[in-house]
This record gives sequence, C-alpha cells and structure tokens, in this order.
Amino acid sequence: PLPTLELLPVDSPDREARARAVAEASWPETYRGLIPDAQIPYMISRMYAPETIRRETAEGSPFFLLLADGRDAGICSFDLAKRGENASAELHKVYLRPAYWGRGIVPEAAREVLRHAFEDLQLACVWCAYNDGNEKSKRVQEKLGFQYQWTTEDAPVPLMSETRKGHVNLMTREEWLKGEYSC
Repeated sequence: PLPTLELLPVDSPDREARARAVAEASWPETYRGLIPDAQIPYMISRMYAPETIRRETAEGSPFFLLLADGRDAGICSFDLAKRGENASAELHKVYLRPAYWGRGIVPEAAREVLRHAFEDLQLACVWCAYNDGNEKSKRVQEKLGFQYQWTTEDAPVPLMSETRKGHVNLMTREEWLKGEYSC
C-alpha cells in the first residue's frame, strides 16, 4: 500500500538540512551512469545550499520536503518561468531516497506539486525536461500526462559546463483539470 504522503515547504534551517540529506541519499543512485560520480557532491553543494534554497523560494519557486508515513522520503520543486496571465513553471526536482523507489510515491508527489501549481497558483502550464538516457524521468513524465514538445541537441547543463540532448514536455492546466494522466 502507498504510504501517507505529505509535502512540507522547505522554509526553515532544519528543513533545508533535511532536504539536502535527501539529495545526498538519492543523487548517487539516481544519476549513476548519467553523470560522473565525482560531480555529484559538487552539484549537491551548489543546488541544495541553504542560500540557494532560500533564494529560489524567495523568487517564488516552491521547494518541498516529501514525507512518507512521517519520514523524510524525497524532495520536490519547480521554478516559475513566466508570471502573469499565462504564468508557467518548470517542474525540475523530484527525488526520492532509493528505499522508497518502486512504491508509486514519485508520481503521487509530483501530482501534489502539480495540483499546487495549477489549482493554488493558477499556472497556465508546467514544463519539464529530461536528458537522453534518463529513462526514469521520461517514464514519470509520461505517466503524469506530460506531452512531448521538442528535442534540443545541445541543452545546457551549467553546473557541469556541458550540453546534452534534452527532451521537453508540457502539461496545460486544461489537461490537468481533465485528469488526463495515467498513474
């Protein structure tokens, strides 16, 4: 059975440290074979530093700690890409500790973040992307109902100072409200 899930805003030093601990536990398995192992600590130190989380949150990009049965199981976040009448966001962080993999939690957590984006924030659309070879991200995006938009041969990966082949998918508020997702 699916555990009881709860999203907590990462809005205190304690939750920032807990979010970073989840990243440290999940990234090595998540990115094995996709990025060099030596790169992972550097990326975590930049992306999950307290000042980075605070800056992104202050800029309107919600960051959540995912609890499963009261335990820190994952992290979720999106970046507001466009504001105003046709506001949009990019869903870009959905990570889970390996002990929780294969239990249906990532789609449920992402659905709650999408619910917040479409129903609470009234966004017009949410984008997400994955790099070639990241089959787990591709599967989750497809299950959630994101629709393929385009492929970029040289998508920037700034923290690695390189480019990769990237695929971009989209979900509109109308699609969300119709419930057009399969998991």
